[in-house]
Amino acid sequence: MSYFNSLKQKCKTSSHAEEEPSQLLIPCMNCQEYIRFNQINQHSFICTQVAQDIDHIDKTYSLLEENHYKLQKIRMCLMEKQNNTLALRLIRIIELVVQISTIGKVEIACCQTYQAEIIQLKYIPKSSLNLSLYIERIQVLIEQKIQILNDDLEIKQELEYKQSSQNKFKQLMTQESQSNQYSNKLYCLSADQKDNYGESKEHLFEKLNNKIQECNNLKMESQHYNNGLINKNLQKRKSPKWMNAEQVEVLFPRQQHKIMISQQIPMKLNGKSEILTNMSTSDIGFLEEQSRKCESQGQRLFYSKLLKLKLQISKQSQAQKLSAVILWDEVQKLKLSCEEFDKFLKAAIRNPEKYLNNQF
Repeated sequence: MSYFNSLKQKCKTSSHAEEEPSQLLIPCMNCQEYIRFNQINQHSFICTQVAQDIDHIDKTYSLLEENHYKLQKIRMCLMEKQNNTLALRLIRIIELVVQISTIGKVEIACCQTYQAEIIQLKYIPKSSLNLSLYIERIQVLIEQKIQILNDDLEIKQELEYKQSSQNKFKQLMTQESQSNQYSNKLYCLSADQKDNYGESKEHLFEKLNNKIQECNNLKMESQHYNNGLINKNLQKRKSPKWMNAEQVEVLFPRQQHKIMISQQIPMKLNGKSEILTNMSTSDIGFLEEQSRKCESQGQRLFYSKLLKLKLQISKQSQAQKLSAVILWDEVQKLKLSCEEFDKFLKAAIRNPEKYLNNQF
């Protein structure tokens, strides 16, 4: 019995020896406290977590902020070792990494460069074991940040793709709704047109009668104006024969005859332009007939605008003598569009002598 009692005591002492806590202490990188070897996992799980009083500061709390908090904690521990150049370099790397708060490919590339620099620092001889532990911890946190940025970037790209697809769908829906509204309006107009056909027809007849009366009044006024021009032309014909340029041509010899022919070409053109002004521009009825006979829509629009402007100015103005044919030829030379007709006609009415004296 004594043998068994002694054996039990030995077993108890051996079990007590195994259960004794370890005397090997390791420094913590966050709190700078020495922890027993058998309590490392439990202490690191508690110490590396973000405190609960930080969660209520900002509702947009994320893993990236937790990563920054851990890096800042290591930085505060390294500030006590500013005499060491390696510690200062690690502090600078932590500051640069923490400054990266946006999400993008450029930010990920910057973190990767800092990670490569940390890996190079691992092969530099250290003055203490703590610095090597800090380097390992900083490397792990930078890798964690790169992973967080990659995940956030993928989420951001997915959201942008969904938003773009939703915007396209909304645009298609708005286009379809607009087309449906337009078709409904056309249908309503076609339905109402049958009921209002009689009223619109009477209204059109009234407009036509008013326009016919205006044209008759304009013709009467143009006839009075043409009678005055005919009297002036008759007085010019009564001038003596020695003032006629055609009879003077016979008096010149052959050599001078060619020179006079070349000099008389602009005179004939001036005479032709005078005939055109007397025929087409002074007679408003002629303009109306020409506008009906126009080959193109642009020429018809040009004549109608010229007629409208001539009706607005006084009858004694020199602009009444402007030739519609000459002005239309000038428009074709300048290759003007329909939108530029008003500007050209207003300039011609302001300065009619330019086209009456053939200065263009």
